[in-house]
Amino acid sequence: MSRILIIQIIAGIAGSIIAAKKGRNYFLWFLLCFIFPVSVLVILLFPPVVAKGRTKRCPFCSRVIHENAPVCKYCKKELPIDLIQCHRCGSFVPEKEYCMNCNKKLKD
Repeated sequence: MSRILIIQIIAGIAGSIIAAKKGRNYFLWFLLCFIFPVSVLVILLFPPVVAKGRTKRCPFCSRVIHENAPVCKYCKKELPIDLIQCHRCGSFVPEKEYCMNCNKKLKD
């Protein structure tokens, strides 16, 4: 009985760690892996989730990486900087909340 409980706890912790790294709900996956330890294999097969504002896809290898990463950690290629044009002053600035030159809000 205690061996089964230990396996359930280990599976729950492992499932929640894997789920958190893939951008999924770690508490839900802890419960699921605790009740059904085999579901750890399921979360391993799921692809990572692209979370808006936190992650993006590499344009070269299509793997999920951090939003502000200057280099892809998988293919080691330098990522291009996304530039947008400010509607007020016309300058091209990195895609941020506000223009670096005139402080106008860029995104609505």
